[in-house]
Parts: sequence; structure tokens; C-alpha cells
Amino acid sequence: MTFPETIVRDVPDCASHTISTLIVEDDFLILDIMTSILESWGCEVLGVGSAAEAINVIPTLPALDLIVTDIKLPGRMNGVELVDAVRSQNTTIDPCALFMSGHEPRELTAQGVTTEDMAVLGKPFHTEDLRKALVEALAHRNMALPI
Repeated sequence: MTFPETIVRDVPDCASHTISTLIVEDDFLILDIMTSILESWGCEVLGVGSAAEAINVIPTLPALDLIVTDIKLPGRMNGVELVDAVRSQNTTIDPCALFMSGHEPRELTAQGVTTEDMAVLGKPFHTEDLRKALVEALAHRNMALPI
């Protein structure tokens, strides 16, 4: 997946409010690209490769506004279960969530994952699709990337 430099520069940054973001993605190329893009928009980003890593690092974070996670992750916990666990185990953290998947919704449903009423970004995606999905996910908490 490649993102042209001009597209990345044309997206407004979130300098008016730093969005503390955790990206959970087991494809390290995608993780690196997404980290670079969100950082170029002014977001504070930490990237990890599994739900287990995320669970371990979250208690050390001073804030967490947004989790961007792949639905299918290595290990026993998928991205949906990760977000549910974070929200239920932490009284001070209730992040927005944006889920990513390269699988069709019916494939996920067959595997026991329901994507109804969730912000899901299909892979592969373009930078503009990512920006739109982030704006939509953050709007649920009255947060926004400047447009």
C-alpha cells in the first residue's frame, strides 16, 4: 500500500487538539505507514502489533482518545474484543474506535465478529478514506480533526 506524498501533505493536521492514538496492526508495513500519516496530521501515535501488546501499554499512557485497530489480530483477542476490554476495564479511558479489515462483513460475521454499528475501514484504503473515517469516528465524542 503506498500513499503519495502530495496526498499526505494536503490533509489538514490536528494541531488544535492533539489526538492521542493507539494503532494496533499486525502488518508492520501498514502500521509504519499509518503511524507516519497520523503523526503528519499532528496526532500523537503509538503503534503495536497485537492486542496483548496494547493491553500491556494502555495503562502507561497519559491519555487515549482513539484506538485504530485491525479486527483480525494474532493471539486470542481480536480488535473488537480489545476495544471492549479497554472500555470495560478502565474507568478513566473511553476511546473512540476505528476498526480496519481486509475481510468482508459476512466473513467476519461467520467467524463470530459483528461489525454492525461500528466504524469499519475496508483494506486497502486511500489516505482520504482514512481521514474521512477518523473524522466520523471522532465525531461520536465531539472531537475532530480540523477540516
